[in-house]
Amino acid sequence: MQPTRPPAWASVSSSLVETVLAERITVIMANWCGASYLAAAIASLRRQTVSDWRLIVSDDGSDDDSVAIAQDFAQQDPRVEVLTAEKSSGPATARNRALERAKGEWVAILDSDDLMHPERLERMLEGADALGADVIADDMVFFGTDPGSGGRTLLEPMSLVAPLEIT
Repeated sequence: MQPTRPPAWASVSSSLVETVLAERITVIMANWCGASYLAAAIASLRRQTVSDWRLIVSDDGSDDDSVAIAQDFAQQDPRVEVLTAEKSSGPATARNRALERAKGEWVAILDSDDLMHPERLERMLEGADALGADVIADDMVFFGTDPGSGGRTLLEPMSLVAPLEIT
């Protein structure tokens, strides 16, 4: 009987292996020419209060520095993976490409021009666990430099005061 060789990942630190194996949330990010915002978006994810996530950046044929920026993050953080496409097929195709690689119990979306509150994923998980939910969604706050662009939310017109449960 031949001696078996250890798997290739055996030389990787145990904390890295635990991080990769502990992926509870897969965050998918569609990107097309988002170089101006991409670093801030990924940095906002890296500031999350939970660490059991993996980011899949699905670039949709960008001709700016987006891929290089995303790859720099992937070199710094093993939880970041970059997928590239030769030509643009639109954000739905880019998201679906990332979704095919998702392995987490939960999937979250973060677009390349968005920022994530540091407790977003933690709060979403707590809410889902408390409700025993299979799906959970949150709101988003608009902000920007244009007058009147900040402070409103997408779901604000619904005047929700408690979680909305759909059965």
